[in-house]
Amino acid sequence: MTRRHISSRGKGKKVVRMRYSIYSEEEVVTVYNMKQEVIIPREEPLRQVMRINGMKIHFEVDTGCSYTIMSKKEFKKLGKQTRKPKLGHCKINLRTYSGHPVPVMGAAYVKVEYKGLIKSLPVVVARGSGPSLVGRGWIQALEVDWQRVNKVTEQEERVHNMLTILPLTIYKLFRNIKAFSLFHV
Repeated sequence: MTRRHISSRGKGKKVVRMRYSIYSEEEVVTVYNMKQEVIIPREEPLRQVMRINGMKIHFEVDTGCSYTIMSKKEFKKLGKQTRKPKLGHCKINLRTYSGHPVPVMGAAYVKVEYKGLIKSLPVVVARGSGPSLVGRGWIQALEVDWQRVNKVTEQEERVHNMLTILPLTIYKLFRNIKAFSLFHV
């Protein structure tokens, strides 16, 4: 019986072993994958728009974060319609999921309007312009159904498509008719 061992380095580290049977001309090949790669597709973040001090602010829902975090860039927008909230000192140390520190500027109480609820809630302000995150504190206080956030049902999508596509389609069909052109605004 003859054996041949082939090893290749790289992502998959494949080891190929070949053996030949003495009694037949048949070749047997066994491929072992020592490091199997699992491909996981990237999912879009769950997003939620909330009115903060009168301004619409876009947030990503982050159930892994206990605090609600706003970027400095978004926090600056809060002073445009109403008086800007006063930034106070806070002793919170933030880190990204990978362990990198996130510089904190401070914290403030802001007026949050969400689905009929109006509450004064704390927000941590971080330097930079990264995404603003709604953490578990606000999720619980505002009773956000995070499992339904940013999800559109098929029926809602069909209605939206009918209301946006149908008028344009009708216009395209009849735009060459003089009488229709007179009434189109």
